[in-house]
Amino acid sequence: MIASWPSKIKNHKTYSGLINFNDFYATFSDILGVEDDSDGESLMDIFSDNKIKKRDITTIYYDPMSFSPSTSKLRNVFSQDHRYKLYQNGDFFDMEKDILEVNPLNQEDLDNNEKNIKAKLAFELEFFPQLPRN
Repeated sequence: MIASWPSKIKNHKTYSGLINFNDFYATFSDILGVEDDSDGESLMDIFSDNKIKKRDITTIYYDPMSFSPSTSKLRNVFSQDHRYKLYQNGDFFDMEKDILEVNPLNQEDLDNNEKNIKAKLAFELEFFPQLPRN
């Protein structure tokens, strides 16, 4: 994503933290000065170089809206940290080694660190309802 707002964004920078789709709603609410009851975080602190607390994990519900039945297969819920992603169906990926998410990691092959990360991601996914069956 690229943000350009010369009167507000004074310094060019790269942000490597996790953001979520609902952060956009929170940001627009912040800009407009209206109440925000979403669970998003405004991106204005990032834009204005204020100190921010980076997220460790984000959970995303993704449902591409299309008239094509094939895109509904892409609908999913996942939690991720900076390196690993866990889908609601249990597929667990190392995005550093498998950016296209072709080869899910096998539970038997995980080291203790990966098992801990997977457990944290699974905990976050528990807060989301299961997707309806097609």
